[in-house]
Amino acid sequence: MSLRPNALLASALATGTAAVLLAPTGVAAGQYKTLSTETLAPGAQVQVTSSPKNSGTAIELEVYEFKAVAGGAQYRCRITANGTGQSLGLKFIRVDGTVIGSCVAPPGGGCNTAYSATVIPGGNKPLCLVHTDFNRLVVGANPTYTMAVQRRP
Repeated sequence: MSLRPNALLASALATGTAAVLLAPTGVAAGQYKTLSTETLAPGAQVQVTSSPKNSGTAIELEVYEFKAVAGGAQYRCRITANGTGQSLGLKFIRVDGTVIGSCVAPPGGGCNTAYSATVIPGGNKPLCLVHTDFNRLVVGANPTYTMAVQRRP
């Protein structure tokens, strides 16, 4: 079998172009954070404060992963303080992608999703996702909010 030089050149150029297209661009599309909840007692919560960044016409999505305690438990996601100047949406997402619950925290306020209706098995890692609406950028020099994961009492 003989290959023509032009065919080899075209193949090398296609491979090089594909490699350039797949190279990292340095773009960060939000924040992904892991919360330590493996030993969370019934009724207790773990909370964190974040200063979200704007990206295009909304904030970067902020995703919080947490691990269910051994033996499993029921949880909810919460926004306990919202100093971003915009309403914040909060979604509680099961490991299969199903939305367990959602709520909206108005500026200066908070909200709670419903507790998971069933026990989340130990070791599973559900998510809490924080977002703004389209065309709703956070405002102020240091906009912050406080988000929490709470275990059902």
